Amino acid sequence: MKGKALEKVPRGKLLRVEVNFDKKITWLRITGDFFAHPEDSIEKIEDMIVGLPVDFNQNKFALCLDDFIKRKDYELIGLDASAIIRVLKKAMENPI
Repeated sequence: MKGKALEKVPRGKLLRVEVNFDKKITWLRITGDFFAHPEDSIEKIEDMIVGLPVDFNQNKFALCLDDFIKRKDYELIGLDASAIIRVLKKAMENPI
């Protein structure tokens, strides 16, 4: 299945998530008008999420993703890990 969602993140920017999934997330694209440094950090975050089972715990994985971002010293401006996971869940709840 495919899903798509977008959200204006509180105190932030527009976040768009497109996802392909079955029992696991098989493809993911995170875009929007936010900033990320280094530039490839969003691709690395996408790679980290691909393969995740669709029934993951949203709060637990947001903490895990936040830890990953901090360990890699990525800088996200206009969004955070919980926003990415929240919009990802929305995309999977509304398949297209």
